[in-house]
Amino acid sequence: MTAPQPPFGPPPDHPAGPPQQPGSWPPPQQAYGQPQYPAGSQYPGGPPQFTPAPPGPQPGGQRTLARKKRLLVLPIVVIVIAALVTALILVLGLSSPQGWVALSFTTISAVVTVLILFWIDRWEPEPPLLLIAAFGWGAAIAPLLALLFTAALPMFSGDLFLSTAVRAPLTEETAKGLFFLVVLMSTRRGRAEFNSLTDALVYAGLIGAGFSFTEDILYISGTANVGDAIQLSVIRVVLGGFGHMLYTGCVAVGFWLAMRSRGVLAKVAWILAGWLVGMLLHGLHNAATAVGALYFLVLGFDFLVFVALVIAAIWSSIREGKVVARQLPAMVDHGWIHASDAGWLGSTAGRKSRAKIMKRTPGGDRQRLRDWVEAVTELAYVRERLDHQQGNPDPHLLDQHQEYVDRILQSKDWVTQTLAGAGAGAGGWPAIAGQPGPRYAVGGYPPPQAPGGYPPPGAGYPPPGR
Repeated sequence: MTAPQPPFGPPPDHPAGPPQQPGSWPPPQQAYGQPQYPAGSQYPGGPPQFTPAPPGPQPGGQRTLARKKRLLVLPIVVIVIAALVTALILVLGLSSPQGWVALSFTTISAVVTVLILFWIDRWEPEPPLLLIAAFGWGAAIAPLLALLFTAALPMFSGDLFLSTAVRAPLTEETAKGLFFLVVLMSTRRGRAEFNSLTDALVYAGLIGAGFSFTEDILYISGTANVGDAIQLSVIRVVLGGFGHMLYTGCVAVGFWLAMRSRGVLAKVAWILAGWLVGMLLHGLHNAATAVGALYFLVLGFDFLVFVALVIAAIWSSIREGKVVARQLPAMVDHGWIHASDAGWLGSTAGRKSRAKIMKRTPGGDRQRLRDWVEAVTELAYVRERLDHQQGNPDPHLLDQHQEYVDRILQSKDWVTQTLAGAGAGAGGWPAIAGQPGPRYAVGGYPPPQAPGGYPPPGAGYPPPGR
């Protein structure tokens, strides 16, 4: 069987790939790593015969990824250390019964919040260190920054109402919101992780839960007796425990909208809008505490807004699954993933089952599988954003697109071979047929506009006859 030539030839300054060998798998790679497909067959020479991949991480793109991850290590380590020191100070200061009441209420609240957030974040789990850092920022860094900002604004210190209703929201929402600016948006790797509304609300929830944890312990442990401590715990933790998550959630939505905007002015406007809304709600809540019954009215309003954010987070999580399912056929068509793997990749149950199979398979590398699944999911989100940019793609997204394609191709055959060797098969998740999807220029090469051009690196040749 003679393999057809790709619809566009390689650029003149790059050599063509090796000739097609019947019956081999994976397909020989053209320049830039695109597979060829013979006419009239899904695989060359019949069913795939896999070429074993090295068991460990692959060179090239993995090393680049490792360097990018290291950019986040230092700030995360600093945040975690600060959080541990803060926790130690709090525990050492809990010498009274009121302190232990405070610790009990706040710990239960924090654990329940974290479990709910992890459930919402099930489609594309964020890196554990970043999640720990978000909680640590709220529990340790943000309170310290708020104290420093408060000291820098002495003009409100003489008026208790202005101090509570203006200065506290201003300093605290700024201190909490800086996590998005300093940790997530300051590095390319951080921006790549912060790519959906779900991500924004999960990070905001952890930051708010961490801040409430520290603040509530300080307030409740300072009460006169156990009865007052329990009463204040019910008000602050049970009735109003969602407050800081709500305010920080507004700030996070502003940053998320800024990430989706192209112009600098639009980005700044969205960040300021989110920060102002969060600060306004916080100030309204604090001001209502001085008006008695009005407090519960404002608390009810805050709760409704918080419920709206929770619904938005659940909707966003469901939408993430639909985005992945929508993009998988194009990934199969481009040759980045096998059709049999696309079936279970579109289901959270399928992903969990493959992780369990990999865990009990001799020589299996569960972390490598997890990294590969993460790359497929991230690529789906990047392609979805590129699809909505109407022919004016963001260069940063194009770079991310190529990075994820490289990572996927490095372990594509290893994943299929290892799972097939473990007897996973389809496992109740039927294969997904490939369907043509958009190509995006990467590596500085424009997409082909006329015969005689060539496809961009990493885009892959479509199967002939389409």
